[in-house]
Amino acid sequence: MAHFLSANNIHPDIVLCSPSIRTIKSLKAYKKILNISAKNIYLKQELYETTYDKLLMYINTTDNTYSNLFLIAHNPSLNDLVNYFVRDFTENIPTSGIVGLEFDCDSWEKISKTNCNMFLFAYPKLFEQSID
Repeated sequence: MAHFLSANNIHPDIVLCSPSIRTIKSLKAYKKILNISAKNIYLKQELYETTYDKLLMYINTTDNTYSNLFLIAHNPSLNDLVNYFVRDFTENIPTSGIVGLEFDCDSWEKISKTNCNMFLFAYPKLFEQSID
């Protein structure tokens, strides 16, 4: 998935990541392949076993000098967060799945359902080749 992001020129300015074993493993791949600076990575225990509104609080309080935020966390809170912003999103975000949301506003605290657009939903099985 990190190679997919790199190939599509999608790079974070800041990363908020749960400190679980699985998310740290993903983070290491993203960090290496996307050349993410360690100074822009924040491990937050609060992102583990949380709710979508707490995820939203962390997003809302992100410094506005950053325009591309990666959130590496867990379900069901990630799915609930996407469902909050994207009314017709009925998918389950699988392990290593990526949802890209963009907001038409100039501040993380102003993001809302009304200024949100989902531009990406990708996950590893989309790239598996079928064997006939």
